[in-house]
Amino acid sequence: MAAAAVERPPEPLNHEGRPRRVGIEIEFGAIGVADAAALVQQLYGGAIREVSRHRLEVGATRFGDFRIEIDSHYVHRAPSNGGTLVDRMKAVLADVTGAIAGRWLPVEIAAPPVEIDDLAAIDRLVSGLRARHAAGTGSRRIYTFDLQLNPDVPSIEPDSLRRHLQAYLVLSRWLRASIAVDATRRLLPFVRPFPEVYVRKVLAADYRPDLHGLAADYLAANPSRFRELDLLPLFAYLVPEQYYATPADRLVKPRPAFHYRLPDSRVDDPAWGGVIEEWNRWLQVERLAADPGRLAAACRTQLEAPRAGGWLERLRDALIP
Repeated sequence: MAAAAVERPPEPLNHEGRPRRVGIEIEFGAIGVADAAALVQQLYGGAIREVSRHRLEVGATRFGDFRIEIDSHYVHRAPSNGGTLVDRMKAVLADVTGAIAGRWLPVEIAAPPVEIDDLAAIDRLVSGLRARHAAGTGSRRIYTFDLQLNPDVPSIEPDSLRRHLQAYLVLSRWLRASIAVDATRRLLPFVRPFPEVYVRKVLAADYRPDLHGLAADYLAANPSRFRELDLLPLFAYLVPEQYYATPADRLVKPRPAFHYRLPDSRVDDPAWGGVIEEWNRWLQVERLAADPGRLAAACRTQLEAPRAGGWLERLRDALIP
């Protein structure tokens, strides 16, 4: 079966007028960081460098630097060459923890941001991982891996950010159904839905905050990274003084991008369309955000009957221009 084409967003340039880029993070199990780094090098060139026992980098590839690691900060300590006894003990403990936890924690490949036309090349990671018998979400009950997209925002104006957030909140239920998010993942906090009170506030016809108001509302209702569309990196970048004045998560990396973490990572499923499929699905959000008339109608529909049956039929106008 031929791979789908990478679809274009309605707004192809970022807030600086440059072609938008997308960062990709893929989680998987059953193969280690060394094998995954070798795959990256085989596909894109570059040189492998050991940062720690459980974190490697493949630098100077055709796209930039890739990071491959066990996805837990508890297992990462810089190699200890001397230092205090406590430092050396911490390094040893991190190695042991990683060796044990590596049996069930995900390995993650974090690709550098690439232009949209290059997503098809990044998608080759999926078939490469499948060929190496990597495990995906659902292959074992404890495997709840995800694929994360980090697309540049097309604008940093509050009106644009509000419209994208509203479009996502309208389409969240459809996205979950379309992806068929793994049942175990739905029980965990990592893709927690937005609070209903917050959803209704943001979808209201008179919701027109400035940037600081948009950030304040989001941070008050969503102080955790564990949201299906995580805007903490965006607000940490745009309003750092406001973000860091809150009980902020210090693991957040500020960047002018949406952090979309809902898709499953089904790298072992030949029917899964991988990066391209999930990117094309995400574009439903961007297309709705780019059409204020359809968006306003969809918000009204969501507020009028948020839990009634026939929700997919009511969203038809939002999904089909």
